[in-house]
Amino acid sequence: MKMKILAILCCLFLLNSCKDDDVLTKANKDLKNKLLLAKVKIGTLESQNKNLTKQKLQLEDKINNMNQDFDSMRETIQQKQQQVEEIQATDPTRFWISKLAPNVEDCLKFMEGAQIYIHQFSKNAPHYESVQTILHRCKRETTIKKLVSALKFKKAMKVAITPKEKKLVTFAKQEYAQYGSIMKKVNNGDAASIYEYLKQNVISAYSLEKRYNTPLKVKKFKRTEDYREKFEKLTALKDIIMGKDYSVTIHSAFKKPFDVAHSAFLVQIGRSFGFDMKKAAPPYSYQNFNFPNLEYISKQGPFGENRPNMQFLKIPVPEEVAAKIEKSPKNYACIIHFKVAGTKEMPYKFYDNNKNDHGGLHTILAKLVLTDQVKMYIKDTKKNKLIYNVTEEIIIP
Repeated sequence: MKMKILAILCCLFLLNSCKDDDVLTKANKDLKNKLLLAKVKIGTLESQNKNLTKQKLQLEDKINNMNQDFDSMRETIQQKQQQVEEIQATDPTRFWISKLAPNVEDCLKFMEGAQIYIHQFSKNAPHYESVQTILHRCKRETTIKKLVSALKFKKAMKVAITPKEKKLVTFAKQEYAQYGSIMKKVNNGDAASIYEYLKQNVISAYSLEKRYNTPLKVKKFKRTEDYREKFEKLTALKDIIMGKDYSVTIHSAFKKPFDVAHSAFLVQIGRSFGFDMKKAAPPYSYQNFNFPNLEYISKQGPFGENRPNMQFLKIPVPEEVAAKIEKSPKNYACIIHFKVAGTKEMPYKFYDNNKNDHGGLHTILAKLVLTDQVKMYIKDTKKNKLIYNVTEEIIIP
């Protein structure tokens, strides 16, 4: 019996020993995994530390280079300052020749140097009176330009003394008036003028062909401040034009009876001088505006094949609207709303039977303003009310 009990106890002891070994093995594995993770993290941190150290060294190099550049610049400035001081102390004439004379036409630069000159030298110094005279002129011109920019032409004329200064004020006033005239044409939707402004051609836009009538004159003009200012104005105008809403009103749209065959009123817009030749047909347009999404037709003229074809803009309307218009056509107008989209030169053939030319077909360039977002309406001008949306075919109650 004792032997059996002893055997049982031995088995129990062995079983407990096995369980303890399993627990220790698992714990050991967990510790090894944690150790590996820690090593990985240490490696990552070491790598980051190396990169940061490298970046630090690069920044230090850049700072050192910048400091060297600053030192070099400081040394150059000191050398130039020393040169100026030597010139001022020894020879005022050299100061005039090297610093002031080259800037006589550039008032801002001249005024800078002139203040130094007057401060450093006595009235007996060479060129002193000349420097003072030019300095006063420069101050006047600067004041005049400020007043002109503020459109205070009367005050500017009071400041002006020399003929050149007075001419400057007069010219600025004329320029402003001309710009006002340009804006009026833009606001009124003058297609020919809008075309020139959009092309950014300063000579033609400002009607300067007579003044700059040779290639050399044009070349010299393009180097001037006047040209630059005019070009900048045209650039600003272009943005204004492209952003505006325009409209064209055709008051005589219903002069002729409703064309039943085409279910539309027809407005004559041009004619072809090419004896029924397609290439001799001018591009469809109205008042130099090209409306690509409107409807057009070409009809043979009343004098047969050897006469120009007639071009028409179609205003399609329902017969009930047409009947209403025909009762009093003078009380109605056709209105086309649109945005300006750019310019285009469209070539076509023109038959010119000029005696000096002995006749023949010639290429003509139609200078047109392109349009976008085009909408056509019929308006009762007496009641000042739109009655029909032609584009969307909607009767407006």
